[in-house]
Amino acid sequence: HTHTNLLVGGFKAYAQAEELGEAEINEWLDRFFALRVSTNMLISHYLEITSGRREDDRSKEEEVNPYQSSINPRCHPFRIARHAAEVIGKLCEQWYGCAPEIIVRDEGAQPFPFVPRYLFYILSELLKNSVRATIEQHFVNRAYPISTPEEVRASLAPVQ
Repeated sequence: HTHTNLLVGGFKAYAQAEELGEAEINEWLDRFFALRVSTNMLISHYLEITSGRREDDRSKEEEVNPYQSSINPRCHPFRIARHAAEVIGKLCEQWYGCAPEIIVRDEGAQPFPFVPRYLFYILSELLKNSVRATIEQHFVNRAYPISTPEEVRASLAPVQ
């Protein structure tokens, strides 16, 4: 992430010097991040193939690697959401000194082919935004302790 932040910061300085418009900056950043994701996935798949192992071959069904950056044919959204909630809860405690309870419910989530790392990233960003808004709302209203839990429902019906 340090390299990405450095690159984006450098590009912002370049964009300001060249007086690039917002649309041009967004287009460049979209291409950059799309190439970054696709390159990361290609490298992950190559390493997986050449090492002779498969990250999604699990001896225990409950195991999950939310940081796996190759396609897992049995990516489980509930397990990824539960892990994201744990991580964001700890981060919130570190940043704010308190955290709302994050409830993750399995509403019939089914495994599906996806890249766990990106599902984890998406859910983490959503939870960070939600937790920050909850904390800020409680600071404004001076409501302590935080009694409103954040609820996440993982449900994905199988395609029929």
